[in-house]
Amino acid sequence: MDGSLIFTSVHYADAHYNLGRLLQGLQRFEAAEAAYRHVLRARPDCVEACYNMGVLWQEQHRFQEAEAAYRQTIRIQPRYADAHYNLGILLETTGQLDEAEACYRQALASKPDYFAAHSGLLFVQNYRYDSHRAASFAEAMEYGERVAAQARMFRHKPNRAALPRRLRIGLVSGDLRHHPVGFFLEGVLASLRTADVALFAYDTSALVDFFTDRLKGFLHHWRTVTTLTDAELARLIQADAIDILLDVSGHTAHNRLPVFAWKPAPIQVAWLGYCATTGVAAMDYILGDAINLPDREKGHFLEKTWRLPDCYFCFTPPDFAIAVAALPADTQPFVTFGCFNNATKITPAVLDCWANILLAVPESRLFLKNHLLRDPLQQQKIAQQFQQARIAPERLILEGPQTREAYLAAYNRVDIALDPFPFPGGTTSIEGLWMGVPVLTRKGNRFLAHQGETILVHAGLSEWIAQDTADYVAKAIAFANDRPRLSALRAGLRQQVLQSPLFDAPRFANNLLEAWREMWRIWCQSG
Repeated sequence: MDGSLIFTSVHYADAHYNLGRLLQGLQRFEAAEAAYRHVLRARPDCVEACYNMGVLWQEQHRFQEAEAAYRQTIRIQPRYADAHYNLGILLETTGQLDEAEACYRQALASKPDYFAAHSGLLFVQNYRYDSHRAASFAEAMEYGERVAAQARMFRHKPNRAALPRRLRIGLVSGDLRHHPVGFFLEGVLASLRTADVALFAYDTSALVDFFTDRLKGFLHHWRTVTTLTDAELARLIQADAIDILLDVSGHTAHNRLPVFAWKPAPIQVAWLGYCATTGVAAMDYILGDAINLPDREKGHFLEKTWRLPDCYFCFTPPDFAIAVAALPADTQPFVTFGCFNNATKITPAVLDCWANILLAVPESRLFLKNHLLRDPLQQQKIAQQFQQARIAPERLILEGPQTREAYLAAYNRVDIALDPFPFPGGTTSIEGLWMGVPVLTRKGNRFLAHQGETILVHAGLSEWIAQDTADYVAKAIAFANDRPRLSALRAGLRQQVLQSPLFDAPRFANNLLEAWREMWRIWCQSG
């Protein structure tokens, strides 16, 4: 082959690679895959094409193919940090937590300032029942030190004369859309719209939808900041003269926690998006309540703990009508337990607990519904895991995702919701309660693990909180065997929770306002 043909071949592969990237961005997945295959036929060692093929397949939930592509990428280039990171996300999604943690650590070894990978490492530890809080705390402190090393903190001088002014509140989040965080924010922001505060949103994600437009209507100022560096975003927040800056992402996707290390606002508060310490020394407070932030656990946080008088969040009811159906067990000869949580939460300990419940309640069913179960291979995998625990496949109902309306309607096929542990549900639990389905949760030992408790206490269902795993199994059996009690509870549960602090947006907004004003008073008088 002469030089001109070699030149043509190289550029032919480059053209297909660029075409693949373009088509992938347009979500034309089949065409993008064909383009990448052209590249890999011409250049089998093209690491970028191999990696992007993995991303493409991961976006389509083709997990086995995506995993193979990432592992091939790493074979070609062992220190390819993005491949290690994305492989970690994939393994976390499919419940392989040890392997996911190893991948995040490898990404950090290849790129020490890979803050997204460090966030992934911290987040994955929340799923682990055996996670050591001291080690997790130390890991969070290391993250905080790394982001602080790359920041230049702004200085703010307390000023008593500024105490009575209208507060400027900023929210930094990548979830200002049709997302659980959006569902929690909507009613609260609507209630705050007419309050004596100026509300700013800093949207850190390119993912927008119709719900984004709804949220925009409640904010006084909206900033889309996806293209800004940490330094640029910090300067923008300071230029906006924000008094209290809220992090509403924590160590979840699209977070901008490194910006908080710059201290662009005099008061910085972690709330809602994450239920553990951020590790960022410049974060002043973490918002919680008396149940998930007990005094005995203050040492779990670098931040000062601030407890709201009721629940630490408030949910917005869906804006469409779905009637609560009669108890399924009243019309069929078995009880249906259900869990619509993220599949990653169903750890071996949780699966074993639920299998014991099914074995003790004859003919009962377990209804699982989540994004992972759109994949028949993942359905087969979880069915095999339950079969190893002596639960026949016909006792499982396994379904993938649907529209939100269809997903909520699916609760009409559930008698009792089972909360996973130590990572309980939030949105799923409250939505289940709204659909008349009580949820059984297990008492926890840290902020996140207390989430089910705070939901049930404020819903008026404290008796549905188990003290330990044995009590969890015993309560599940007792509740399943008391059909009249379940029927009566179902009939009135929606109205009960709608009248509770879980759905009282004006009350919650007032609690937030009082907290912000007290934080501002403390700061203004601290000089």
